[in-house]
Amino acid sequence: MAVSNLKHIPKPAAKCAQTPEQPTVRDRTKFIIELFAGIVCVGIGYISSILQTGSSAAGIVALTVINIGWSIIFIWAAIKDEIVDNAIAVVGIIFFGAASAFILPLGITFDWLLVYVTVGEIVFYYPKMKSLILLSILVVLVTVGLIADPASSRQLLPIELLQIYAGFIFVYAFSYVARKNITESQNNKILLQELQFAHQQLRDYAIQSEALAITRERNRIARDIHDSLGHYLTILALQIETALKLYAQRPADLDHLQSELQLARKTVSECARAVHESVMTLRVEESQPQTLKDSLEELAAQFEHVRGDIKLALDIAIDEEPDLEAKMLLFRCVQEGLTNIRKHSVGDKALARVRSAGNGCEVTIINNGGAATHEETAGNSAGMGLIGLAERVQERGGSFSANFDSAGNWRMSAQFLRVYA
Repeated sequence: MAVSNLKHIPKPAAKCAQTPEQPTVRDRTKFIIELFAGIVCVGIGYISSILQTGSSAAGIVALTVINIGWSIIFIWAAIKDEIVDNAIAVVGIIFFGAASAFILPLGITFDWLLVYVTVGEIVFYYPKMKSLILLSILVVLVTVGLIADPASSRQLLPIELLQIYAGFIFVYAFSYVARKNITESQNNKILLQELQFAHQQLRDYAIQSEALAITRERNRIARDIHDSLGHYLTILALQIETALKLYAQRPADLDHLQSELQLARKTVSECARAVHESVMTLRVEESQPQTLKDSLEELAAQFEHVRGDIKLALDIAIDEEPDLEAKMLLFRCVQEGLTNIRKHSVGDKALARVRSAGNGCEVTIINNGGAATHEETAGNSAGMGLIGLAERVQERGGSFSANFDSAGNWRMSAQFLRVYA
């Protein structure tokens, strides 16, 4: 039975076997937008420079070569995503970015937009300290180029240099903030995917754990049915055999024969009741929408129907519905306790108390049947049902006892953990 049931245990979803997909540094759409924006900005700076009055043919050719060289390196490195690790790309980007300041003597206007785009790319691709070093190199090269031009050095004022430096600072700060926001967004996306993956894993593990609990409970119930049926049927066979011998030896002794038949009928009733109780436990297992409180109230109603002479008080305090395995164990504790009272008690009062709070579960069953009852459940001569129940409670890290207190009341107590690893 265990093997066949295990075949139906749901396995974790296939996607749980995979690690969450890690987003790339730049997805395709953002990459295209970034590439397009960089080329457009460089193109605008190029056009505005050559349209300035006084631009010479040599200056236009030099600026064209610089812009083409810069764009080729930028596109090549961006497509291969190697600009960070490729020394050629680093040198090329900075070289062509600063070169526009060294061609001013050829009769061309300074292409400041190309320099600022270079600053933005440095910030986006490099960590903070490395980008600051590269920015410093770029600023020094541009400053040297501007001052080295005989024409511009006579006209370049300190305030104009400050304006250029302010542009560097603004572009750097803006790009740094933009990069930080993008990085945080990507990290949040990764964390969200990891959380979704972990949540799915937990759900799958919970389903698998529940299926294993159901399988164990069904195996246990199967053993209970087998043991109880075997026990009662053996007794029944002996009683019928005794009745037949009595009838064969003394046909007229109907009183003895009737007594044996009554015992046989009682055994059959107990056998049917044991099967009914096991089936009822299966109903608790399979009826997921039914709460533990409802199941216990139904059990109490059945007890009162059979033993109307015993007034049963049911005291239930549960902060939240326990998981399936804890729920079934709580139910089985109450069921086994009431079964012992039903079979053996001569008292008129019983209490079934169930507590579940935090990570603790507790069941207490008390009956005033007196010390003359429950004899087979006292001390070391505990019934098979109580022995099996004690083993289950101990397997869950708990304690179990069933005995008489000082007042002569029969008391069964079980404490165990709601969640036990």
